[in-house]
Amino acid sequence: MPSHSAWTVVHEPYEVPFAASHCATIPLQALLNVPPPAFRNEQLLHMYTRLTRHEDPFSDSALDANAYVYKRVGREEKDLHQTIKDIVNCSYNFHYLHDQLTYEDIASESEKRTEVFIVYQQIGEVMLPLVSVRVLMDQELDCFELFTRQQADVRAVEFSRFSYHPLLDVPVALLDKEIRLLLDLHKRHLFRVLLRGAFRFLKSRKYRTSFVIMPPHVKRYMVGCGFVMHDMPESQLIASEEHDRMRRSFSKYWKPDRPVREQPAVYKLDFRIKPLVKEVKGQKVFL
Repeated sequence: MPSHSAWTVVHEPYEVPFAASHCATIPLQALLNVPPPAFRNEQLLHMYTRLTRHEDPFSDSALDANAYVYKRVGREEKDLHQTIKDIVNCSYNFHYLHDQLTYEDIASESEKRTEVFIVYQQIGEVMLPLVSVRVLMDQELDCFELFTRQQADVRAVEFSRFSYHPLLDVPVALLDKEIRLLLDLHKRHLFRVLLRGAFRFLKSRKYRTSFVIMPPHVKRYMVGCGFVMHDMPESQLIASEEHDRMRRSFSKYWKPDRPVREQPAVYKLDFRIKPLVKEVKGQKVFL
């Protein structure tokens, strides 16, 4: 009598969305094990600690792409807005402030109309905003207080304050190769989820044009995430004492002593997003 094997070979699908791939999770402990930045400013140190220290079972959990949620932050959500401001200040002060002993609040409230969008993951009692952006929706855009504007777009917005949570903003050199790759994929995926949701919201409000100020390395990163950006060589920096002071304070961002091609510029940000596929361990992963 013929016998049949009880074993069945199941092949992993070759093409999968990111959340269904073997890249979908990162143990949080792998990121928490990285030594904290060497903050020399007490305010930044306390801010970082408040953002990253949570009671168990937080440290035993994992970042999970299946649990990522896009959200428009309501104006009444004061505590969440404050957490996002802390993330923005922590990131920009650490990366770009010329003097690590000082502190600059760059996430202050604006009298202009703004919206804030995030992608978060709920881990136990903790709502963890993983990536955030502010969108300025006003006739007077901040970028054209810094750069000249050749023509007015009545229905235009400005993206600013892109920030990852400090847990995702760790020095990659301190991570092992596999976690480094996973973190890069998660950050790109989060960025795409964030802006896809923001674009959808803006288009529903009949906005068609958006601007953003970016240094060259961030522009390259955005293009590498599938975003379409258009140069605006006609927009030039506006000289003023106030702007010069700000550029000196954040000299690592503005690089005022470097050639213009190495300095931030204003770009048009297209509402289209190109497909982004990465091949990882034999799988084509759609981010």
